[in-house]
Amino acid sequence: MLRGVFASIVRPVFHSLWNNRQRAGLTILGIGIGIAAVICTAALGSGATNRVDEQIDALCEDLLWIEAGRARVGGVLMDAGSAAVLTPDDAAALALEIPEIVACSPVVEGRQQIVADGQNWNTRYQGVLPAYFDVRRRTPIAGTVFVDADVKEAARVMVLGPAVSARLFGEENPVGRTVRMGLFPYRVIGVLESRGGSRGGVDRDDVVFVPITTALRNIDRRETVSDIMCGVADAALMDRAEAEAASLLRWRHGLVEGEADNFEIEQPLEMLEARASTMRTMALLLTAIGAVSLVVGGVGIMNIMLVAVAGRKREIGVRLAVGARVSDIRLHFLVEAAALGLAGAVLGVIVGHLASWVVSYGFGWRTDVTAEIVTGAIFAAVGAALLFGYYPAHLASRLDPVEAMRSET
Repeated sequence: MLRGVFASIVRPVFHSLWNNRQRAGLTILGIGIGIAAVICTAALGSGATNRVDEQIDALCEDLLWIEAGRARVGGVLMDAGSAAVLTPDDAAALALEIPEIVACSPVVEGRQQIVADGQNWNTRYQGVLPAYFDVRRRTPIAGTVFVDADVKEAARVMVLGPAVSARLFGEENPVGRTVRMGLFPYRVIGVLESRGGSRGGVDRDDVVFVPITTALRNIDRRETVSDIMCGVADAALMDRAEAEAASLLRWRHGLVEGEADNFEIEQPLEMLEARASTMRTMALLLTAIGAVSLVVGGVGIMNIMLVAVAGRKREIGVRLAVGARVSDIRLHFLVEAAALGLAGAVLGVIVGHLASWVVSYGFGWRTDVTAEIVTGAIFAAVGAALLFGYYPAHLASRLDPVEAMRSET
């Protein structure tokens, strides 16, 4: 049966395409360019949305991020965090007086040169409470994190981000080793799992953590903090927790009605979800733009099929005269169109993969070519070919055998 199908349909189709290989090649090229454009743009959109989704997973859905407000210096409004208004006591009050908040950690941060075994690296440091690691869901892959006793004693202990560990110690386990930051030595007690970049392109792996009391005593020597990270008991309580936190901080800072907040409270998840929605919309728009090329390729298939019908009228007439059914003629041309679409799809998948690789490694943009994208592109190509090839196939099947055999073409 398969041999009969091959002899009656597939072989004549490939024979026809080979005899018109130049026009067929140009049509396949047009379809291939369209498919490559669809794959590359869809891969860009998929990579962007997946990256944002990873950031959402890493950020925690139950996080309230409180930043110091903007200071005004000489009439100029400075960046967020420049106002020295938040204190460790604010963080303690938030955790104690707001039922929806289960834990808070004040944060002080800056940059320091860190030295170990002749290697040195300039990195971010953050002074935090042990609760920070629970709120931000950061767990060690080696050693442990510091505890309340370390905070109470202002112990010189340090937890490394994986990028700092790799820079200073390579593949060695740094737990128990001594590093120097500023004027003091610190004992490494742990290394955190990798988290990669965050908003603003900050590498969350290129950081070290010390107890906040240690940072305030040995590095910052100040009484205020830059941020407070709060974990909320349930994501559904985020809005209530934010409102209560704002009310408590306004009272603690002595702000009267009508006076602007001197702090900022963010729900980072909302920002990232909005960004993810924007990325998905952009991905759909880019894919739609790429799909326009498929329409162009489909028109090319229609043109070559119409030319084929016009040039093969006598052949069609002979086949109808010797007993070929109308459906056989229509099927022949539809299979021919589908073959062109499939060949263009294969070419487009190859070119699309290569283009995605160039974009990813040449420009540093993440691209994810998924099986769904490839499968969808192939079905789109074959579908466009059948859609635009149906009209020429229908014309061919409706030719009058006698008039067709009289044709000189």
